[in-house]
Amino acid sequence: MNLTPAEQEMSICTHDVVTDMLIVYPKLPLWPVHVHRLDGIRCIDVFEAIYKVFNKRLRKEEVIPAEHMHAYRPAFEQRCRDSPCLTEYEKKQGMRRVDVLRGTRMFSGLTQAKDGRWVLELAHPTGGR
Repeated sequence: MNLTPAEQEMSICTHDVVTDMLIVYPKLPLWPVHVHRLDGIRCIDVFEAIYKVFNKRLRKEEVIPAEHMHAYRPAFEQRCRDSPCLTEYEKKQGMRRVDVLRGTRMFSGLTQAKDGRWVLELAHPTGGR
């Protein structure tokens, strides 16, 4: 993502200073995204926080049982291929949380729930959800 300096400083809210956000992806509620910035959250802070949460390697307790691995392997393989010149390195690193999304990894937006949390909307790069 190539953003101009002005775009990097763009606030998420033009009429108020928002310092805390809790973002959830309903299909994977175990991985909430917390965003905090005293000077007011910027769009780049939201993108970076989402990336950090979903780019983590799966922990032992999160590892997918072997009998279900076939459902996630294609997304893992595609992510590894999409890493320029790093395919083999990524494979050795293993599965990441983003692979559990099974290809639905394109940011589509956020909507605010009645309880104040933000709901992460993701789409498949080919148009599916």
